[in-house]
Amino acid sequence: MRRSLSLTVLAVTSMVAVAFALPLGLLVRSAAEDRATSSAEQEARSVAGVLATVTDPDALRGIVEQIGATSSHGVTVLLEDGDRLGAPLDVPAERVAAARGGQAFSFDHGGSRVVAVPVRTPAGLSVVLVSTDHDQMRQGVTAAWVTIAVLSLVIVAIGVILAARIARGPVRSIEHLGAVTRRLRQGEMDARVDISGPPEVADAGRAVNDLADQIDSLLADEREAAADLSHRLRTPLTALQLQADSIRSDEDRARISDAVRGLTQEVNEVIAAARRPRPLRERTASADLAQVVRARMAFWQVLARQQGRAVTARISEDPIHVAASAEDLTAAVDTILTNVFQHTPEGTSFAVTVRDGGTPTVVVEDDGPGAPEPAPEQRGVSAGGSTGLGLDIVRRTAEASGGRFELCARDGGGTRVEITFGRAG
Repeated sequence: MRRSLSLTVLAVTSMVAVAFALPLGLLVRSAAEDRATSSAEQEARSVAGVLATVTDPDALRGIVEQIGATSSHGVTVLLEDGDRLGAPLDVPAERVAAARGGQAFSFDHGGSRVVAVPVRTPAGLSVVLVSTDHDQMRQGVTAAWVTIAVLSLVIVAIGVILAARIARGPVRSIEHLGAVTRRLRQGEMDARVDISGPPEVADAGRAVNDLADQIDSLLADEREAAADLSHRLRTPLTALQLQADSIRSDEDRARISDAVRGLTQEVNEVIAAARRPRPLRERTASADLAQVVRARMAFWQVLARQQGRAVTARISEDPIHVAASAEDLTAAVDTILTNVFQHTPEGTSFAVTVRDGGTPTVVVEDDGPGAPEPAPEQRGVSAGGSTGLGLDIVRRTAEASGGRFELCARDGGGTRVEITFGRAG
């Protein structure tokens, strides 16, 4: 913006300077010509006055020669009898005839300006011719033109400098406003605009701050609403705990009580997480994919044994660092395995493979009835009667790291899920 404003001022001041300099330059040249012509006319009338009082031809010749020697102009006297005194000057006969007719005038001839003044002497009517050459008519014009050009350039430069200085404040305010909006877009919800600059920019800054405050308020309401919804699960969990305590079998009571306590702890963590402002996801987030999957498989294999499921785990022994946090990887893996347990009958086998063949990949395959056709892609839409959020969570985790998510039917029956992740930088 500062550059655009400076260029605009440069164009405007240049046009103003040209509009000022051209007429002034022509006026200077015209004034120089008028000055030289006026000087020649004055000298011609002085010589005419001398001619009117001197009657001796020799004395007149000497006076004319003396005047020509000291004058900057060419002085010529045409006597009545046709003699020529002073500087040689070839003047058209019609001009001489007009002057002898009693008319005083000036005219351009041979690159010079000539002033003709008739004078009546005792011997008759003579003509005084005083010539001014081109250099005399342009005397001082070049220097004046250079001065005008320099002044014009100075005016243009001053205008551009002042425009740049004046625009500095608004431009800084606009740049600050743009920086704050970019920070808000990246998730820094505590970013605010320092109100400054012209009224229009200040109004925009206040509007951005009001919008950020409103977004903060809406997010806080959403967090509290999520916490409230999660808190509602505590009531049925409490009832379930009471029922578990009434089971007579010690083994069953302990097993179910541990499961309820674990679920209660998970709900408590969900409530706490929902009420916390979600921090900006770090671009440098990194976790060991193999380690996360290995830990989650240790958890899910217990339930798999209880349901009689054969589990095959092929997990790389080497660390596989991907561009995602351990929490996000855990949520993604748990979502996929939860779908296996929910959407396949007990006893259905499944396999989990984690490999790093250039691209970190997790593959989960089961021998169940297969994926729905077509697989749901819209968030909140499910073909199996669930919330429809799980697969979207997995997809977003994969894509945020630079990978992809694919759900399809496996050759020979069953479902195949393949998730690739971007490698940590």
